[in-house]
Amino acid sequence: APAAVARLIDFIDESTRIGEDAGVSQIIGFATSAIRGAPNGAEVIDQVAAATGVTLQLLSGEDEARLTFHAVR
Repeated sequence: APAAVARLIDFIDESTRIGEDAGVSQIIGFATSAIRGAPNGAEVIDQVAAATGVTLQLLSGEDEARLTFHAVR
């Protein structure tokens, strides 16, 4: 939904500003199952990149599961 995309863009903008204020030199964004399963997922990734300069990398289901496991562990 357009409102959800707008919230995502706002979140990425805010996160980027916080990171830059903290001295982060590189932002790497990942998209997970919500974007992977969305019928307009590729368009959302394009909209985010155009609005924020952050290109989201689409994680596979396997990579998402592995990273989630490590985060929980």
